Amino acid sequence: MPQRILALDIGANAVRAAAIESSFRDYKVTGLYEEVSGTGQSLADNLRAFLAKHNLQADTVLVTMPGQLATQRMLSLPFRDRKKLSQTIPFELETQVPFGLDDVVVDYQVLTREKTGSTVLAALVQKSDLERHLAALSEVGLDPKIVDFGPLCSLNLLNHLAKELPENFAYVEVTQRDASVALYRDKQLQGVRVLVAPPGNGSGPGLISAEVLAQELRWTLMVLNGGTIEGNLPCLVAGEPSEFLTDATRAFAENAGLRVVRLESLPLKPVPGVAEGMAPAFARPLGLALRELEPASTIGLNFRRGEFTYQRGQAEVRSALMRIAALAAVVGILAVTYLFVNYRLQRARADAVDEKVRSIVASVMPGAAINTNNAVEVLQGEVTGVKTKLGLLADTAPVGNLTAIDLLYSLSTSVPKNLTVDVDEYAMDPDSIRIRGRTGSYDNVDTLKKTFEGLPYFREVQAKDTKAASDGKGVEFRLILTLNKPGQEGKPQ
Repeated sequence: MPQRILALDIGANAVRAAAIESSFRDYKVTGLYEEVSGTGQSLADNLRAFLAKHNLQADTVLVTMPGQLATQRMLSLPFRDRKKLSQTIPFELETQVPFGLDDVVVDYQVLTREKTGSTVLAALVQKSDLERHLAALSEVGLDPKIVDFGPLCSLNLLNHLAKELPENFAYVEVTQRDASVALYRDKQLQGVRVLVAPPGNGSGPGLISAEVLAQELRWTLMVLNGGTIEGNLPCLVAGEPSEFLTDATRAFAENAGLRVVRLESLPLKPVPGVAEGMAPAFARPLGLALRELEPASTIGLNFRRGEFTYQRGQAEVRSALMRIAALAAVVGILAVTYLFVNYRLQRARADAVDEKVRSIVASVMPGAAINTNNAVEVLQGEVTGVKTKLGLLADTAPVGNLTAIDLLYSLSTSVPKNLTVDVDEYAMDPDSIRIRGRTGSYDNVDTLKKTFEGLPYFREVQAKDTKAASDGKGVEFRLILTLNKPGQEGKPQ
């Protein structure tokens, strides 16, 4: 059954969402939604209206915090160990903000690891802000698995969509209410900033003009770069297509001196279920959803830590473990039962076979002390004794008073010295000797046959399967020498 994922980007003045259905191998975006938050309404009221209007339901919920509620910094630390990073980062942040560690939740993302240390993006939110945020979500029945920092989410979509990115560039996600800015050097993230329109600035309360935004962007990039930005720096711009986005891109080029490129104008990879050109307008919710769909290739933070840990996930894990344990117990019982029943069946069959063997052995060895436990051993002992006697008889006196060694010696000494024979097989039984070998020619085979016929130990000598050798070297042959046993004197005429 497909999993329903709802990714909510909750900004200061708007809510954007991406609804996704995910299966084991694939996923599809089933809807993209955006609503400007109602003036004077609480976050819970705005979310309730938003969810009801679009009939949004989900198995897994992911959300962002409004960017202005999070404080983030880029830190370079002289070690790579995650435990040391987790211990050090909160104290590094504490020196830069007017909050105590007991009043904030901290998370971080390792961006690069080198021999000399690590570069991380660390962020914090006040516990009071996070608590209000989660309470509003809980009021409308949402329990998010992840509470992320929005600007990082859009970077996930940028890396997912773009087939090729410049070495150095700025990335700006724009609305008329806020913007997020990221700077890349050598394709490595240098920093992220959130720009929010102050009340009464620009063309109205809570809005910002394109010219003011361009000026703020220029100063922000200088701060992230630690100095002046070179002219004509590529600037990728994402946002919902609008007249304001057009004015902003023009202002970025004219007032900030950037080489502006609209993200949707680049060759982009398709997103299943999203119309061409629409993905950049919903970069944050789509990038947030990628954290659940492709966790190994995405970055992000999660402020659900400590007392705010996602309890449903832990409960689901515990419940799943209990179900697995119960299932394992049932499987174990069934396995033991199967083994016991199978053992009893096999034991009954073995007993029947043993009884049959005992009766057969008793019929051929009357008078022997036989039971179902020793029938095979008794029979095997008798067979071994007979074989021993037969072997002794065959080796000591197969023909008159000659032994097998005597016959082998007579055969080998009778072969003409000028005749080369390679013997591959020599076998003897009480009735005959079988020789398989190779020699130089057919004439040699005839000579060998006549030589052996001249010996007094054989009633008959037959040459079989005489043919040219497969490798073309000589002739292969087989001889059968029938023994001239007592009572069979004289060769056949």
